[in-house]
Amino acid sequence: KPESVIIGSVLFSPDGPIDTLPNVTARREGESSPAGVATGEWSDSDFTLKGLAQGIYKIIISRPGYLDAQVTTSVEEGENIHLGTIQMNAEATITGSVVSLVPGLDLENRVVTVFQNGQYITSAFCDTFGNYTMHNLLPGDYQLKVTTAPGMFVETVNVTITEGQEIIEQ
Repeated sequence: KPESVIIGSVLFSPDGPIDTLPNVTARREGESSPAGVATGEWSDSDFTLKGLAQGIYKIIISRPGYLDAQVTTSVEEGENIHLGTIQMNAEATITGSVVSLVPGLDLENRVVTVFQNGQYITSAFCDTFGNYTMHNLLPGDYQLKVTTAPGMFVETVNVTITEGQEIIEQ
């Protein structure tokens, strides 16, 4: 049977790290064994996935410091597919500390929750010192809310992050 090929290009945002090679894999729908997974070859910013059998594939492109990009495509026997250019965005991070005006108040396990336009995005627990970190955020405007007990928000901070930026919020 003729095997199929998937090719594409990746455009990495200029604000992200470039010290590691990206990884591209194709997993055929319904396959959990290594036989259903293909690993791509790189040449500059172009990748090639060879030897693919007919099926529906999820292509995952990853690189440390970037949000994973995923594309799903259907491949027929002997077909060559060009996915075009796929944009990779540098991840943004919010790091901060919760402080208390009450001496001796335990800050461990306080929850900092991130919302965007009223929608829940993610949350993080504070450590013993009130420190928290949230990774893999897209650029945008966010509201950080600190809770003292489930559902009881005591402070809201508005934050705007840009691609690849690390925000330190006190």
